[in-house]
This record gives sequence, C-alpha cells and structure tokens, in this order.
Amino acid sequence: MLSFIKLLSIIIINKIRVVSWFVSQNFNKDFLPENISWDIYTHLTSGSPTVDKNGFVSCNLSTMPVTKKLLELGKKNNVTIQWGPGISYPKDTYNTTFMYNYYSSIKDACNKCGIGGIEVDFEYGQTLLEKLGIVTPEDSNNYSHFLSNIKKAVGKNILVSADIGTFGLPPDDYFLEFWPWVNSTMLNNNNIDFVNTMSYHWNKDGLLNKWKLNILALKYLYKYNLSKVNLGLGYFSDYKINKTLYEPTWYSLSKKCPNIDPDLNVCNDILFVGKKMNENIGKLAIENGFGGVFPWAANYDSIEFNNSLVKWLVKGFKK
Repeated sequence: MLSFIKLLSIIIINKIRVVSWFVSQNFNKDFLPENISWDIYTHLTSGSPTVDKNGFVSCNLSTMPVTKKLLELGKKNNVTIQWGPGISYPKDTYNTTFMYNYYSSIKDACNKCGIGGIEVDFEYGQTLLEKLGIVTPEDSNNYSHFLSNIKKAVGKNILVSADIGTFGLPPDDYFLEFWPWVNSTMLNNNNIDFVNTMSYHWNKDGLLNKWKLNILALKYLYKYNLSKVNLGLGYFSDYKINKTLYEPTWYSLSKKCPNIDPDLNVCNDILFVGKKMNENIGKLAIENGFGGVFPWAANYDSIEFNNSLVKWLVKGFKK
C-alpha cells in the first residue's frame, strides 16, 4: 500500500510543469548544463532560431552551443527544450510577407533542431501607457493573435508559451496593469499552451501576500484557467546601491551563505526567496490549481553549499 501511495505521488508530481530558462549561450565551467536538476525541470528555454531578412526561419545549432547541449540532455531526461521566437513581437508589421514567410517556415526549423516549444518573452513598456502598466485590450488581442498564429503554424506537438506580467503592487508590479497581456479566451481555449507569470517578489519575513494578490488577479480579473498558468518566482535579487539596480543571482550570492537556514530570506544583507519560502510557493501553486511553476532562471540557482532552491520549491508539491 505504501509503495502504491509513493508511486501515485510521483505520478502526480510529474504532471506539474517546472518551466525555466538557461540564460546565456556561453558555457560557464562552474554551472554547465549537466548541473541542472534534470529530475525536476520539465521545460527549459534557451536560444532562438535564425531568421533571415525575408522572414524565413532556419535551424543553426552551431550558433547555440548551450541549446545544442540542452537538447542532448533533454532527450535523455524527457525534458522539453524550447527556444525564443527569433524575432521581436511585430506590432507594426503584423500582416506582412515577412510574417507569412516566418509562419510558413517555423515548424520545419523546430523539427530540424528537435525543439519542442517556442516561448515568447515580450515585455510591454514601449509607449507611455505601457510604461505606466496599461496594456490595452487591443494590444492584448493583437499580441495573443501573434502567439496563436505561431501555434497554428507549429501544430499541436510543439508548444507555444509566453512570459507575462500581472496586476499587483509597486514596486514589483504595475498597479495599473488591470488588463492581461494575453487574452484569456484564447489561452483557455488552447490557442496558446501556457503562460508564465513574472511574479518576482522579495521580503525578509517569507510572506506570500504579493503572490496571493497576483493569484486573485489571474483568477478573477484576468479570468485565466490556472492550469494553463505557471506561477513565477525569481532566483535573482532586487538590490540597489546608490539607486542603481543590481540583480545578483542566487548562484553568485549563495556562496556568501553556505547551508543557509531554510527560514532565512536574507543573505549578505540582500533579500532573496529563501528555501522555506520556495517550498511555500510550490504549495501555494498546487493549492490554487496552477499547472506549474516558473523559477527564473535554472542557471541562477545554486548547485553548491546545500543551497539549491528548486529542490525546496518542489517539496511544496508533496504537501
């Protein structure tokens, strides 16, 4: 009976997405792709295809050595490797020959490289309204159709996802961001496979209030089916020196605090999302019906000093 319960627990946990990025195409000898917790992550994004001046997409792994290695390891570990779209969101060139060529060639490029998904990280903030956090329904619909068109082009076997902001409180979120970046109907109807929230918050007491506010917005304001959403958290820190923003990764910061107490969220006087806090966020995601979590980024986590955060994050799935 105990073995059956353990097996059932493994099956349930394996259905939960743990989505992240491997940032950079330069090999860091201290954090190689082999160092990733391949038994935890389900999807990893790295690199992007080559897109020529006419919009035609091609696979060129020689320009993406890290992605090439991730593809090898992903195949061995049953982890889906995604890449970026290779172009910026074409707000002013939406219906053009360039885009027609792009849509007609993106699927073949993915198949030739062995890519299992495309993740778009377009962050609003170009116009004055957007800088205030206001994404109009027209902007949201146009962006969603862009994502949906990619999905139509690549077919059901290749994923299309997007990293999004969500309504919350300054300074971590835009208080005026009361319209979703991605149209809820299109997301809920599978025109887009899933979205990842860039809900990056920090506090020394381990409070989850800002994530809870984000969840209320995602569920009741945006009306998202939360099984199509991965709840985000940052593996970097929000740190200012003389009003200049620095974002030290946990990978670099954790060296200052080996084997840090699970209840602490401050290392070397810098806030980070601590071990127990990671566990509680994982639990929060499961309790609220999220399809997964989005720790950003995989190679920002610590692989030394008994300080891995993602291992604590998935502990929350088992509660």
